[in-house]
Amino acid sequence: MSLRITRVICLQVLVHLCLQAGLFDTAVLANTSGGKDKYLYIIYYADSGCGPTASGINGFADGDVKLLIPGNSSQGSCSMEASCLNDCESDMCRGLYRESSQKFTAVATIRDDGSVLECDETNGVLDQKTCNVVGGCYGSSVYPSCHFQYRTQSDILRDPTVLQNNNTADDEGMDGISLLMFYSDDQCEDMEGAHPVVAGNQTRLPTVDKSMSCEDAIACVYEPDGSNCADSGGTTGFMKFHTEASTNSDMPVVCEESGSMVSETDGAVECAPVDPTACLKSPAIDSCYYRHITAKSFFSTPEKYIKNSKFAATLTEAPTAAPSSASDPLPVHMHGALTTLTIATVFISTIAGLLSEA
Repeated sequence: MSLRITRVICLQVLVHLCLQAGLFDTAVLANTSGGKDKYLYIIYYADSGCGPTASGINGFADGDVKLLIPGNSSQGSCSMEASCLNDCESDMCRGLYRESSQKFTAVATIRDDGSVLECDETNGVLDQKTCNVVGGCYGSSVYPSCHFQYRTQSDILRDPTVLQNNNTADDEGMDGISLLMFYSDDQCEDMEGAHPVVAGNQTRLPTVDKSMSCEDAIACVYEPDGSNCADSGGTTGFMKFHTEASTNSDMPVVCEESGSMVSETDGAVECAPVDPTACLKSPAIDSCYYRHITAKSFFSTPEKYIKNSKFAATLTEAPTAAPSSASDPLPVHMHGALTTLTIATVFISTIAGLLSEA
């Protein structure tokens, strides 16, 4: 028997034993061969275990820089503090105690195995990065009333309930916040991105070339100056609008400043409520359709909006991260125990390497 055949048989036995021991399952193996996500989300919760108390979400493209401005609510409200994640210049965020000179920047990258690697770049010190695999629920020092976790786009499509909020005791910060949910089809069934909007402040929605796909255009929505947007063709301009607080908690009120978010007349200043059930053609991104919904509606029933039929047939269970020593270093805006890659991932990487040598 050749050395190559012997090695392959040994590896097959090793995989079988690991499966039997529960170190990993076939779903993890399937994830390692699947496509890589383009987008990920940072989600903030009032609950220390990141339970059904989601209070804020912000999306960004793989590898783009994310700026975090601290906010500290005297009421201990995560939903109020998380408003700074959506718009750090909003009236609500400005009303929270914070040290104006303190800023946090971080770059999160989706690895080939689906795990997220975050490199913290505090106060612009780009040459002193602290990088960690982040796969659990962490306490936040940026928003001290919150805990948070990272989730990839396929994570939230697989399980929209990670965005559930049943905590009506802490939803004050959601007043005036709405979300633009982008889809690549005219029935709003294939979700491509979610972008929060804060009432009272001007929102600049980038316009892109008509040839850009909806999926690629989301990178420009999340970070118009980011490298992912530039790689896809960049922006061609901006539409400007703002939202107002509504007496109907289920229906955002949009006031356009330029473009045609409300009326067909470019430049007309007009306010109108938006039907959250309507699937609308995006005036900024030709390849996208969108729904505009209030944050309270979104977080109460996220499964109504988080769906994508293109992924439905291929989604598998995500790998679960295993905690390491509590003394391991963490990015500066976190506290708590660091989570690391699963033993399964290590085995898979080792096996792949041995097979390539065989």
